[in-house]
Amino acid sequence: MCGISGIISLDKNNTLTYIHTRQLDDMLRQIKSRGPDGSGIDTEADYAIGNVRLKIVGHKQGSQPVKNGKYVFVFNGEIYNYKELCKTHDIKDVRSDTYLFFLLLTSNSIDILSQINGMFAFCYVTEDQIFLARDRFGKKPLFYTIQNGLLYFASEMKAFLNIMDFNIKLSDTYMMFETEIADKTIFDNIHQIEAGHYLQIDRETKKIIKKQYYEIPTKTYKEKSEKQLVEELRFLVTDATNIRTDTNKALTVYASGGLDSSIVALITKPEKIFTFLPKSSLVSNEEDYIDILISKMKQTQLIKVEGDRFSFLSHFIDMVYKNEGPTTTFASLAQYYLAK
Repeated sequence: MCGISGIISLDKNNTLTYIHTRQLDDMLRQIKSRGPDGSGIDTEADYAIGNVRLKIVGHKQGSQPVKNGKYVFVFNGEIYNYKELCKTHDIKDVRSDTYLFFLLLTSNSIDILSQINGMFAFCYVTEDQIFLARDRFGKKPLFYTIQNGLLYFASEMKAFLNIMDFNIKLSDTYMMFETEIADKTIFDNIHQIEAGHYLQIDRETKKIIKKQYYEIPTKTYKEKSEKQLVEELRFLVTDATNIRTDTNKALTVYASGGLDSSIVALITKPEKIFTFLPKSSLVSNEEDYIDILISKMKQTQLIKVEGDRFSFLSHFIDMVYKNEGPTTTFASLAQYYLAK
């Protein structure tokens, strides 16, 4: 998962103090659960930036922050097409998507985002500019607040707990969408980078620009037959699933019995499937569909995880804390149970 956080002076001529370094330490501690395998910090007179790492690909090039002279970069996510990008840009001896992303930014600046296929949130700092960016569909979170001429950013809002007062302000649409939309959050003065957007801050003029770099394309398919559309969808879903999985590692899938998770399981053929089943519920669960799925996967072990209403309640507060906001559904609690 990993997590990033940092403090940057909007005026590069203003220096940070020891207090701000302590603040960064606390910010990283608040998001430690995202990256239990290690951490890194880089400080200069005008910034303090760090990350916590969950080590999936273990090469040392994946260590962060990444720095080269006046450029510094922290990144949370995964770039699925990084090997193809190495070939396209004739970059050799790179064994980390983190390091490749940094090299592409330093040579192409923010325009490289149009070529990136992945999920990410990052902060990239040059001598005169600060960039905060988020992937096309907002898979990876990135929050920020500006306090007393300083930009604070982090993968989770709880990183700001000891920096500012938290005042809840739910919008009228929260119950409809189960989240805040656009750049809003449930707290005053805390914003999120929107999906498919980046924030650019000029450290000379203090001008802040928000730019959308990706928009979901719209197409019409009237000229294609149903068979052609099915074949195209099958290819796209299979390709999207395959580029996200490492065939050299044993895989596990969380499956609910629904179409999406069942399709992923059938494509990846995991070693294990985990599913959650409530012991007592007023609505029927999807256990029968899970049994149908596993009957088609003879080499896969099915593990059914059960939970009753009392254990649900005992974990509920912790789940809300980790979700950083009110919940309108218990679906995420089932996922929390499986992760436990």
